[in-house]
Amino acid sequence: LGLVFFSEGCKDSKTGKTSSPPPLKSIGEGAFLNCRSLAFFKIPSSLNYLGPRAFEGCKTLQTLHVPEGVTVIEAKTFKGCSSLQMVKMKLTVTEFRSSSFEGCCKLAEAKIPEGIRSIGPRAFFGCESLGAIHIPSTVREVPDETFMNCTALKDVEIPDNLQRIGHKAFANCPDLNVIDLTNKAT
Repeated sequence: LGLVFFSEGCKDSKTGKTSSPPPLKSIGEGAFLNCRSLAFFKIPSSLNYLGPRAFEGCKTLQTLHVPEGVTVIEAKTFKGCSSLQMVKMKLTVTEFRSSSFEGCCKLAEAKIPEGIRSIGPRAFFGCESLGAIHIPSTVREVPDETFMNCTALKDVEIPDNLQRIGHKAFANCPDLNVIDLTNKAT
């Protein structure tokens, strides 16, 4: 988004007619960094890339729907979005990079899509309202500090084929009382 985005789509040089800008395909690194008053952002279905830190520090952002074309939630994309309560993602998301939801203290629901292959360190660090989490069978590792300081986390469902739980992955989760090492066939 920016000057170039709108300059190419506004007027047809041959006919002089106004046209709409091309569909938004990507949001770059830090595009809305620290936009503290941004409460709502409708991500168009044409989007296929959300850059690192794209919405970091958007303290009033509450709900987000990640479209089908996005496959990776980059590092710190939603870090510090302290009012974010829910993120809906399509099954096409295959990776959460480091600190992608760190500090989203009101995030109560985070459905990790089946088929996700990788969750980065500190991906959900400090998500104080997160009460339960299901880790899909396609995930092989819960890295260091992934769910650290998720103080409301009570129930964790871990697949039986998980190979590693990292250093302090669930540290300071005082309400954690059920860890289900599932043996369910998928």
